[in-house]
Amino acid sequence: KDGKHQVLVPVGLPDEGTFDWLDQFLAKNKGFVEVSDRALLDWAERSGCKNGGKGHLNKKSCNDKPEFTFGLQLLDNYSVQKVLA
Repeated sequence: KDGKHQVLVPVGLPDEGTFDWLDQFLAKNKGFVEVSDRALLDWAERSGCKNGGKGHLNKKSCNDKPEFTFGLQLLDNYSVQKVLA
């Protein structure tokens, strides 16, 4: 409304509850949107895309950097993330 926006950059250690904190924060603060690999993976899967690498369940992946193997070049080569950055 006034042209001002807020950006929150949570910083945490791997596997120390950062995503749990973020999930709780987003539930309480509906005006914020997560922009991350995790959110993009979730969006693609909810849109009907099938991830052949099973995302964060794949041995090559982790919660911070899930593997994208949808068979869609712009998702799989992280081009979408580069556009968002």
